[in-house]
Amino acid sequence: MSKEKILDYYYIDHAQNNNIFNFFCVHNASFHLLNYLKVKNPVLLLDCSLKFEVLIDSSNNLYPFITRINNDPIIDNDITQLHYADFGLEYDEILKSNRIAIENGKPIILGVDQFYLPYHSEYMKTHGAHAVVLCGYKEVAGHIWYYIVDHYRQHNIREKIASEEMHKARSSKNSWNGNINTGGSILYASLELKQNRNKDGEIKYVYETLAKTIEGYFNRYENSDIIYGIEGLEHIFIYLKQMLNNYDANQNKTILFMDIYAGFLPICAKKQLFEVYMLEAARLYKNKTFILISEQMKEINNSWSVFLKVLLKIAHSSALLSRLFSDLIDIYEKCLTQEKKLFKLLKN
Repeated sequence: MSKEKILDYYYIDHAQNNNIFNFFCVHNASFHLLNYLKVKNPVLLLDCSLKFEVLIDSSNNLYPFITRINNDPIIDNDITQLHYADFGLEYDEILKSNRIAIENGKPIILGVDQFYLPYHSEYMKTHGAHAVVLCGYKEVAGHIWYYIVDHYRQHNIREKIASEEMHKARSSKNSWNGNINTGGSILYASLELKQNRNKDGEIKYVYETLAKTIEGYFNRYENSDIIYGIEGLEHIFIYLKQMLNNYDANQNKTILFMDIYAGFLPICAKKQLFEVYMLEAARLYKNKTFILISEQMKEINNSWSVFLKVLLKIAHSSALLSRLFSDLIDIYEKCLTQEKKLFKLLKN
């Protein structure tokens, strides 16, 4: 006896989609799922607010900072329902809830480890948290397959995954291995968008995004181990200048500067996501402030992009270090100046 429910959920022609969502897989999946649910202006429902934290890591003698950003996918938590083992739910309960959602015609977003996905380029090579959309299942003679869509540009694929592999992918401890998407257990996480709310993107979400950005990115918090926003960037700037002035040629340069690169990459990607968000808000509402913010974010992102490129050059170069160090300090200082200009714009 067989049982199946496979929804007519599609993968997207990425030629029609801005690839900036490619870095944040859960934002990417949420965007396409909102489109599938026929929500207007889905970009505005994504949580693209800037929240940047610098955690002091005294155990690391080379680079004593850990950077962290806000990865919540949806700005309005009332339209989501999260299933997570940390909530005390067993996998069977979560799986049952997931299948009920599918039977009710609602695809859901799953947290998985790319290491266990047979179609993935990192299959059995590198662990890393990832998000896919579950759109169906099929059960035949006790064997179960799950149908998923992976919206990432390099995959952009609809696949059938055996239940054993899906269980491994969803239960992974995803231990830290240097990959920025490791270090946290998957814990059978799944995210359901409540179709019955079906809210359209509204201008209020733009103002909420801006408010969260000001509060979480620029305000100070009384915690000696966590520094937020521009103050955090300034602490790193002071450290970088001291480190480069006292640079020890015996240090493992590649590891050190790749660590710095890995810390800044998700921050810079989130800034690009914020730029896309503000561009969409400016397009929809023709608001002068939204336009100015999107233009300022474009300048900021261009500068941070140069900063990342210089970090890579230093990490892999064997010559001209003094000139590259000088370039790194100059571009970082430019980034800081532009960030402070954005702060004044947001405050006004």
